[in-house]
Amino acid sequence: MIVSLEYHVADHCNLNCAGCSHFSPLAKPWLVDPENFEKEWKEVADSGLEIGRIRILGGEPLLHPELGYMLKCVRCLFPNTDINVVTNGILLKKRKDELLPVFIRNNISLTVSCYPGLNLDYQDLLRGFPKTEMYDKAGFWNISLHENADYPKECFYSCFSASMAKCNFLKDGRIYPCCVIPNLPHFFNYFEETAAMDLSKIPIESAGITVKDHTPEEIEKFVNTPNEFCTHCNVRRAIEAHPWKQTEYKINEWME
Repeated sequence: MIVSLEYHVADHCNLNCAGCSHFSPLAKPWLVDPENFEKEWKEVADSGLEIGRIRILGGEPLLHPELGYMLKCVRCLFPNTDINVVTNGILLKKRKDELLPVFIRNNISLTVSCYPGLNLDYQDLLRGFPKTEMYDKAGFWNISLHENADYPKECFYSCFSASMAKCNFLKDGRIYPCCVIPNLPHFFNYFEETAAMDLSKIPIESAGITVKDHTPEEIEKFVNTPNEFCTHCNVRRAIEAHPWKQTEYKINEWME
């Protein structure tokens, strides 16, 4: 069983947090094609893979104009799975009339990350949604990439995302242990100096497993096994809390 499977409907964001583990401030604007969205999730459904929770996020998912359609689509494919949308809430007032009926009819939960200084009326914004959660983001825990080769098993089994919370990630038909690995290209493309690093030379696809070519048992084993990228993530430093702030687009927000 996959406890939690995450998916980007938008890579970019409208808030730009420093050290974002999805690298959204560094990403060029990108929205998933709804047809590709449906195709990817149908592959997962057809595979027979059991999923505890599907998390639709980004970037900022409310930036996607077809979010409502895609939520209805994924609910049809997974009638009994917990489906959750994670947002910073900035666009929620603007899109509430459109999206609220979709959330109600499809029994979809909403998680709002509450960031400092937004001055949003969360009580009003969340009113009417069937299931809601709020998380205070006054502090944050960011990744800490480095070039040193640590022990992959130690890094993996100490990792909150991949090992403890088991937040796996679906992208382009592959499932990855965490959100960091499949979104690393945003980091490499933004910071040209990473081209000379060993980390940038590891094929991203090697850390993901194709859904259509493997059994549920093979997928579950794969995402619960340390991989080459784990050696470059300093999980000991990553669990240190920092006050939330917006990015200054400096490489040391993501890398030692």
